[in-house]
Amino acid sequence: MGKCKFLPIPFLWVLLLVGCGNSASPPPGPLFTTGTTIFVDAANTTGVEDGSEAHPFNTIQEGIDAATSGDVVGVAAGTYVESVTLKSGIELLGVDKATTIIDGENDEGAVVALISVSDVRVSGFTIRGAIADGELPGGAGIFVDFPATSIQIDDNILTANDIGIGILNASLGAGGPAIDRNLISQNNFYGILDPGTGPITN
Repeated sequence: MGKCKFLPIPFLWVLLLVGCGNSASPPPGPLFTTGTTIFVDAANTTGVEDGSEAHPFNTIQEGIDAATSGDVVGVAAGTYVESVTLKSGIELLGVDKATTIIDGENDEGAVVALISVSDVRVSGFTIRGAIADGELPGGAGIFVDFPATSIQIDDNILTANDIGIGILNASLGAGGPAIDRNLISQNNFYGILDPGTGPITN
């Protein structure tokens, strides 16, 4: 079993999670949800979108907006140039973290925002392109603002942000989100900022 290495570099904090736990990660699957799957595929340029497998939405935020508590938003491989905001009871699952990319394209906010939500999971993505505007959520690949409960962030790659995962007001929540099996590297300042007491594993 490998060891997790935290490597401080002047003006650049890099968190490498390499060979921690099992070498092969299971594909993402529903964790909290009991509802339906809303499909998203950037390759759908037909102009017909309803969130079905035959006619997926072509942006992630459209899928989130159409979902209700208990649903999975399943995202096909591709690059999605957008910033998204989750709502409670939704699992956001990419098909493959290496090929399912959310690119904030130097957005001064967060690329993926979880603000006062519960029962939310983000899994299976490369998340990049957040730059700071002076304070959180600016610069965070994933931003979590408490109070929030049952938050899981797993099996993602967070890179080329100012902050990989930024957490605000963790003291108001139940210890912080569960962060598991993420590769957080080559972010400009911090890998994880203010994680509270939530578990960080593998």
